[in-house]
Parts: sequence; C-alpha cells; structure tokens
Amino acid sequence: MSVRRGLSVLVIAGVATALAAPAASAKTKVVVAGGPPPKASQAGGLKFPAELDMNAFFRRTITIHAGDSVKWVFSKRVVHTVTFLAKGDSRPPLEQPDPANPYTGYNDSQGVPFWFNGQPSIQIPPEHAFPQGGDTADGKTYRNSGLSAPAFKPYTLKFPKKGTYKYLCLVHPGMDARVKVLPKSATIPSAKADRKARNKEYAKALKDAKRLGKLKPKGNSVVAGNDSTSVAWFRFFPATRRRTSHRRAPRTSCSAPAPGPTSAARARRGSTTWTCGSAASVR
Repeated sequence: MSVRRGLSVLVIAGVATALAAPAASAKTKVVVAGGPPPKASQAGGLKFPAELDMNAFFRRTITIHAGDSVKWVFSKRVVHTVTFLAKGDSRPPLEQPDPANPYTGYNDSQGVPFWFNGQPSIQIPPEHAFPQGGDTADGKTYRNSGLSAPAFKPYTLKFPKKGTYKYLCLVHPGMDARVKVLPKSATIPSAKADRKARNKEYAKALKDAKRLGKLKPKGNSVVAGNDSTSVAWFRFFPATRRRTSHRRAPRTSCSAPAPGPTSAARARRGSTTWTCGSAASVR
C-alpha cells in the first residue's frame, strides 16, 4: 500500500469516527435550597450555628446549557419548596382557608374556647404540598417540588429551551432565584466556579446572621428570633433575662390566632414581653 493511499484511509476513518461520535451528554448542576446544606462540603466547610436557618437558594442564579438539568437538594433544618409558577401567575399564599372544615374544640389552659373556634381551618392545598408537573420545565406551566419535609428528596428538572426561568419557595416570601439557560455553544460557569460562588453567598449570609445575632433588646423585653430576607434565628434574644423589677418571675403563656405553621404567638405579662418559639429562662 502506498503512503498516499494509507493516509487517505486514515483520513476517511477519522472522519467516519467523528461523525459517529455521540453528542456531548447533558449535565446536571446542583442548587441548595436553604442552609446549612445537607453536606458540609456543599458550603465549603463553613460552620452554621444550630439555631440558624437560611431561607435562600444557593447559588441564586445558576447558568446551564439548553438540554441540561438542575438538581435541588434541600437543607434539613426547615421546609422549602422549589416552585415555577405558570406564566402570568403571581405568588400564591402557601395556605388557604377551608370553610368546610372549621376549627373546633380548641381551648386554653383554663378550658375557655379560643376565639377562632368556628373559623375556617387553614390548609395547605395538594398542589402546594406535593410534586406537580413533569420533570421538564417549559417556562409556561406550573412545576413544583412539593414540601421538602419529611423526605428531603432532591428535585430535578430538565431545561430543553434557552431562556430565564424564575422560581421561588412557597413557604418563605422573598426566597426566589432563577435558572439561566443558554445555547449549547455559549460559555457557562464551570462546576468549580459554581461551587465558589455558592460558598461566597453562604459566607455573606453567615455574615448577616452574625450581625443579626447581636440583638440586645432594651428593658425587660425578650424577642423571639431576628430575621432578614434570607436569614432566620430560632432563639430568644436574650436567652436569659435577669429580673430587674419583678419580685417573682413573670408567668407566661402562649395563645395562637389559629393553629398552623405560620401562626405567631405573643403574650405579655407584667413588664416583660415574650414571644413563643424556643426556650428562655428568667433568673
């Protein structure tokens, strides 16, 4: 076989191999809903106080190629959703009144009925509580992971078409993010760059939390929690309140307007103001 003929055979074989090679496989990028993440490595080893929760998506803007997927993993500290609203819809409340099932039989410690007996109960509708839609996002129809608890199972969607897809958490107002889908020929951040950006966002949230954690109420006030849009403290400020004018510790009780995950309870006794939510002591 001549050299020229041999080279021709190699060129033809190379072209055939290139044409037969499959297209680059689709990739999946990871977004963490809330914080701390389920794995410490997903926040670069940052330390999270036990009483702290993050109500945000990390990273907030994830960029992928058309045909790629995004997988959301959930913090196990509180419940979240990943929800893509139908085109033109506005954010609905997580809960809805259910007149067919009013509250009944709720009494205080003295046996006195609470005022909300007979009022419509508050329910989380199935389309908010459970997964809805398929496993592909189209930017037009409703997609929802459902409430992350108790399973905290990852939620994955594929994005076949380019565009910007906005989504939110139905549990926490202000917790929103977006997926940017670019053509396959476009340059997007690497997985390493995404991890670096996510760690930076977590670090910023922890810095905000540290600032909020310095709350010092005046007088005999005790404040339950201190939150911002993406940071929530689940503890009293201060954890211990020393008596200044009471001969004995004030008696406290909690009564909620209606049972439910968003109910807020406050009780005032003497000159000390209390809010329910975690343990504090008076000495």
